[in-house]
Amino acid sequence: MHRQSTAAKKTTLPQIKLKTLEGKKTSLHQLSTPTLILFYLPQSVTCQQQLKILSELQQQSPQLKIIAIAIGDIKTDKLLQLKKEDDIHFTFLIDTTAQFSEKLQISTIPTLVFYHPSKKLKFKEGLSKEKALSKSIRQELIANN
Repeated sequence: MHRQSTAAKKTTLPQIKLKTLEGKKTSLHQLSTPTLILFYLPQSVTCQQQLKILSELQQQSPQLKIIAIAIGDIKTDKLLQLKKEDDIHFTFLIDTTAQFSEKLQISTIPTLVFYHPSKKLKFKEGLSKEKALSKSIRQELIANN
């Protein structure tokens, strides 16, 4: 299922602070590069599968920028362990209050958001298999940067 935001020319993300695995605060509202954002729960098996698929896709396309956002007050040591066990090299953030997720109306996990600064946000809910996801990434993020 795809939802689209009502953004005009320049798409910006909500100006809400997210927590890094180092405990610092960051915001994605000034993100200026095409990025695939995954909203997930680390304890969900489906979300863990999605993380592994994204990791494989990033290894095939190193230029692909991916950010994984855990929803809720998740312990950073759990996420660090997950990154290490699955050899994941993209950015992990935590939406501790779920405000960022709510602002984007994320109601299903996993949910992928295709962010491109000059396009409307595109949403894909549920587990995305590698082949279909690779095609969507090429269409939404890599082609015509």
